[in-house]
Amino acid sequence: MMLKTSLARVPLFALLCGWILIVGLIALNRGVDLLWGVFVVLLVAIAVAASLPKWQLRGIAIDRSVTPSEGVVGQAVELGYACRVNGPLARHGIEIYDALSGDGVPQLVTVASVKGQQEIRLRWIPSTRGAWHFGGLLLESRFPLALTRARRSVDLPLREVVIYPDYVALRSLPLEAEATPDYEQTLSRRRDGRDELYGLRDYRPGDDVRAMHWRAIARRNELVVKEYEHQQDRRVWILLDLSAVSHVGRGAEHTLEYMVRIAHSVAVKASNESIAVGMCYMQGGALYRIDAGAGRDTYIKLREALARVKAEHQPSLRTWIGQHQSALPAGGTWIVFNLWQAQERSTLLAVAAQRQARILVVEFDKESFVHKSEAGGIAMQKVAQGAVYRIARGADLRELFIGV
Repeated sequence: MMLKTSLARVPLFALLCGWILIVGLIALNRGVDLLWGVFVVLLVAIAVAASLPKWQLRGIAIDRSVTPSEGVVGQAVELGYACRVNGPLARHGIEIYDALSGDGVPQLVTVASVKGQQEIRLRWIPSTRGAWHFGGLLLESRFPLALTRARRSVDLPLREVVIYPDYVALRSLPLEAEATPDYEQTLSRRRDGRDELYGLRDYRPGDDVRAMHWRAIARRNELVVKEYEHQQDRRVWILLDLSAVSHVGRGAEHTLEYMVRIAHSVAVKASNESIAVGMCYMQGGALYRIDAGAGRDTYIKLREALARVKAEHQPSLRTWIGQHQSALPAGGTWIVFNLWQAQERSTLLAVAAQRQARILVVEFDKESFVHKSEAGGIAMQKVAQGAVYRIARGADLRELFIGV
């Protein structure tokens, strides 16, 4: 076993050169013509084998035939490559490297033989979300004996692929007054629509005709309805913390990815139950706000933003939430990510109270993400106007928000 392992580390080119050298010395010493013949044949064979990889890459044209514009973490997407060989001779042992910027793992396609025109397909499973880019390709050949390696770069137009985060099916999404999806219309009919007017929004199938704002419809030439204060309480707002110093972990086990996955799960749950959901976050020094809505358009905006957000050196949520308090939504249920700084919780609770919002704080167990402990769970603690959930790495996120 030790001999086999040691020999495996010696390059084949060195072994062949040593063998040829030994044959040449024996032929020189013995003067045997047959050995000289073997020596020359071996030299020619090595020379040909060393030059073939470079020839293999000549006359090959390659382009992408199938490039996905989007995908989902953990779900396979298909990549396609169109290869064309000029000339009658086939090319063997061609390797195609297609690196996706940001994913960190170059994709490899090994082709046994290419002749004429050929379509090559690859199934790729993205491991991280984000807006990545396909650039040029790298062709490589070591055929036939891997004595040398030839490489050639192929410049191709830059193409973007957006990888969206996955989600879990949440079992609960607590809302003010434990409202059901029919709560808005039921309460409005009982009160005869006399609640304080909050604003206008686009008409959604199932809205009460009595909520139509006819003057606004005449001005805009589109259907809009009046929205009252109690409807505002049924809104769910997601507040992200994208400060790099707030996050810990690596890869898919990073608190940033957990946060995005939870936020996406909330958006899916709210969308499925016709609950208005919106989001606030700071990126690049600017505050972004996606207004709450229950329609498909709002969900698409949320999913797109969650695919593209990234941690950077900027103030934490606790810092900017106080500075931009007037721009934050009033009322509703806030789902706030405080990560692992429990001492910063009081600031978030105070701002939520001033904005008359119910708050659900999501924190992470830092030690479980840093040291990758196997035990995962969710601990819940009730606080004024809401609850705090502490999540350990590997926890079943479907159990989140249960027990309020």
